[in-house]
Amino acid sequence: MEVLSFLAFLNYCLKVAKQLLLRAAALQFKEQLRNCVSQVIGMRFDTKTTNSGRFNGACTFLEQKIDRNFLWIACRHHMFEVLLSDGFSECFGKSTGLKSFYLRDFEKIGPSSTTMNQKSNQNL
Repeated sequence: MEVLSFLAFLNYCLKVAKQLLLRAAALQFKEQLRNCVSQVIGMRFDTKTTNSGRFNGACTFLEQKIDRNFLWIACRHHMFEVLLSDGFSECFGKSTGLKSFYLRDFEKIGPSSTTMNQKSNQNL
């Protein structure tokens, strides 16, 4: 019986030690991260999924938390999304969601106008 209680006590001590080590490692990582923040000068991002706007986007949020401006570097595949979005908004007004009022007309025409037919897909 004494051996079992001693083993239970050792098990408890190991759990506590593990928690203390994890906390110490987390605090050390947090301090290292804090030191790295001063080295950050820019952010690379996918414009639509991670940055939902100039005022409410993730990049703006990070700039506010760190209390300084960053160089924003949009992914080269997505860098024109912002320009096209601004141009569309200027011409047609702000869109309230994924289904813009002006794009609904394409749905009425049908899928043949927006996608290739099966034969042309096979030739690709």
